[in-house]
Amino acid sequence: MNYGAFKEINRKYSKDINMQNLNRDLTWKIKSAEKHRELALNYGRKGCIEKCPICNRSNHVKFVTIYGFDYEQCLNCGHIYLRDIIGNKEIKQLYQGGQNKSLQHTVYLSEELFEKRVEQIASPKVEWVSSEVKKKGLWIDIGCGTGEILFAAQGLGYKVLGIDADTEEIEFARCKGINIICDYVSDLNAHNYLVNGNIISLFNILEHLENPVSMLENISANIMEGTYIVMEIPRHPSISSFSNLIFNEMACRHIYPPDHIHIFTEKSAEIMLKKAKLKPINVWTFGQDISDFIMTASASKNITKSSFIDDLMSVAPVLQKRVDELGFSDTMIIICKK
Repeated sequence: MNYGAFKEINRKYSKDINMQNLNRDLTWKIKSAEKHRELALNYGRKGCIEKCPICNRSNHVKFVTIYGFDYEQCLNCGHIYLRDIIGNKEIKQLYQGGQNKSLQHTVYLSEELFEKRVEQIASPKVEWVSSEVKKKGLWIDIGCGTGEILFAAQGLGYKVLGIDADTEEIEFARCKGINIICDYVSDLNAHNYLVNGNIISLFNILEHLENPVSMLENISANIMEGTYIVMEIPRHPSISSFSNLIFNEMACRHIYPPDHIHIFTEKSAEIMLKKAKLKPINVWTFGQDISDFIMTASASKNITKSSFIDDLMSVAPVLQKRVDELGFSDTMIIICKK
C-alpha cells in the first residue's frame, strides 16, 4: 500500500528494536497515554485546516478524533492531518520545556537510555544512510535534540552540526561533544546554517510543523546541488494507524495531538518532495506496529502484567517484518538529493 508512489527507487524493509531495553512496558504505555491526554486538553485551537496541507485539495473525510482533536484524511493523496491546530507559540512550548512540554522531552534526557537509543535507534539509521550516500562530509541534523543521530554519525567519521531550540536537550548533547546551534531554521538563517552541509537530516521533525512543505522548500533553496536530505516521518497506511483509530483514548505515538500534525502516505511524501525540488533515491519502511498494537490493546484494559502478553511480544519482531513487507509499517525514512 503506497498510493502509487516511489515506484522506481531502492527500498529497504524492517528494523529490529527491543522495547523492554528502552523501558517501554505496559505501565509506561498507560502513563504515556494519560500524560498525552492531559497535555492535549490543555491546549485551545488556533484555527482549522480546510485543505490538505500537502496537495491543497479540499476533499477530505474525518479519520479519527483523539482527545477532542479531529484528524482528517485527504481523499486525493491519503495524507492524514490535524484539522484543529494550536498556535505557533504553543507548538514551540512543546519542544522548549516548561509545564506543557512534550512527554518525549523527558525520555530523551535520560542518561541511562541515551546509549541504548544510540545503539538501537540512531546507529542503524546512520549506518544505512552512510552506506547509500558513501561520501563523508558535514552532517547537519535539524531538530537534533540530545544528539543521538549526530553522536552515531560522528562515530562513523562525519563532521557534525546540530540545530535545536530546546536548551535542556542542547546542554545534554553538548556534554556528549556535539556542536549545536540554539535556533530555529528560518528563511533568514537557512543559507548560513545549511550551505556547507553534505547531509541535512530531519528525523521526526516534519510531522510537528504546520507547513512541512515550506520547511523543505526553504532548505532546498539554501543548499548546494548534490546535497542529500534525509527525513524520517510517520507513515500511513499502517497497523499503528488502525490502532489509533480503534483505541483513540490510548494514543501516545503515531497519531496523537497536539504533537503530530501530519501522518504521511508515500504519495503525499512524494508530492511534498516534488514541490521542494528534491529527488527521492531510497526509502526504508519499518515500524513498531505489532508491539504497539499489543501494548495499546492491553493498556486499554488496564492490564500491566501478563505472561501471555509477554509471549505475544516475543514474536512481535517476526510479525513486524511481514507487516513491513506488506506495506503497513508506521515509519519511513527517505533519502533524497537536490
